[in-house]
Amino acid sequence: MELTIIIPVYNVENHLSRCLDSIFVGNNIDGEFEVIAVDDGSTDNSYGILQEYAFRYKQLKIYHQENQGSSVARNKALDVATGKYIMFVDSDDFLSANSVKGVIDYIKENDLDLLFFDYTKISSSEEQVCRTCPNLINGKTYSGEDYIKNSQYEGFGSLWSCVYRRSIIEVNKIRFYNGIIHQDVDFLMRLFPHVVKLQHLSKNVYNYYYVGESATRTKSIKKIQKNIFSDFIVINNVTKASENYTENVRSMYSFQMNSLLVSLIITLV
Repeated sequence: MELTIIIPVYNVENHLSRCLDSIFVGNNIDGEFEVIAVDDGSTDNSYGILQEYAFRYKQLKIYHQENQGSSVARNKALDVATGKYIMFVDSDDFLSANSVKGVIDYIKENDLDLLFFDYTKISSSEEQVCRTCPNLINGKTYSGEDYIKNSQYEGFGSLWSCVYRRSIIEVNKIRFYNGIIHQDVDFLMRLFPHVVKLQHLSKNVYNYYYVGESATRTKSIKKIQKNIFSDFIVINNVTKASENYTENVRSMYSFQMNSLLVSLIITLV
């Protein structure tokens, strides 16, 4: 199996068909691939839409669970994934037309563990093409350690901004931590030290769609508290994992986590 696309699904009946159509209709993907959609206890018609598409497309495998959050849904999908490469797609976003084949061909030709690509940020008022990694030279090969050196805490990218070699995730037993807002950062910070070869490709692959306030932008007291709690979890997870990294990575992560900790203490005060 060449590719697994993982989609956590929760109450997105108004966007889900667009997401699935962008994969099955808008992209000609060479070789065998699978789409694993995990319904996280949706109360709308999302699960029904998944069943309709699974009837039409044999590549779609659907799972259902009680509402436990996207991290648990993604972990379930990773447990059953068989593709050599992994893509994560959020169910209210969608892929650009005829983009996936070029990305998979590129990562195979260059024998990469991870490939960043560009995306379009879409709101109700504008569309903006963005680079996922403005600090990387397009087409140049880096190690995960190189990337850490050139990135800050907020610069580790989004989960959906890359294609991953699945064996990197599985061999190092990397999974998502449940119940935190910054699960992308936590996952990627524990992943990058194991990456030997990564690149950035200037190809617009992903369309990030947002309306209103997300969990990371809302300024209510409860959201601020959850942000602080999530950051403490990231600090703990990354610090613990760093025991198995090179001295250089441990030093870089120690500096970043200490800086984050000071920032959190100031926020709490």
